[in-house]
Amino acid sequence: MKTLQSYELKDILAQEAHDYFDKNIHPVAEAGFGDNDVDAFRHSYVSGVFAQESG
Repeated sequence: MKTLQSYELKDILAQEAHDYFDKNIHPVAEAGFGDNDVDAFRHSYVSGVFAQESG
């Protein structure tokens, strides 16, 4: 199985965060991430996963 690079994983996780937020918190405009609550959620989600994966 191919090992993902950090930037590839970040992109996948950012999309997961976007999808979760859109479905469970409130709809997200097509523009997606900006300096807003969606961006804060994405940052927390991606950082949390990286922290768990890196130990």
